[in-house]
Amino acid sequence: MKGRIEINVTATDKGTPPLSATVPVIINIEDVNDKKPHFEKSSYAFSVKEGEKGAPVGSVYAVDLDQTVDFNRISFRIVSGSFGNFIIRSYADKEGYRGNITVDPDI
Repeated sequence: MKGRIEINVTATDKGTPPLSATVPVIINIEDVNDKKPHFEKSSYAFSVKEGEKGAPVGSVYAVDLDQTVDFNRISFRIVSGSFGNFIIRSYADKEGYRGNITVDPDI
């Protein structure tokens, strides 16, 4: 089905003789947000030289298998560990999303 159903609906009246009309109906099935993102790797390890402002650190990659555009977008954020020392920027990449991590240039 791939999220699309096509049916024909017929309406018939009770007249004598009964008259009817048929119309095609297309139903687009929208996905719900029922799948969580999956990272490309189970863990990541990066190295960066001390004191290099704005230096690239590494990137993470994840895919969300929800079928609709509204529910398969991914954004990354740093929630613990050296918060404020690094910046992570998210962008679409292939079927998933990538988060590039850099040292905050203002540190």
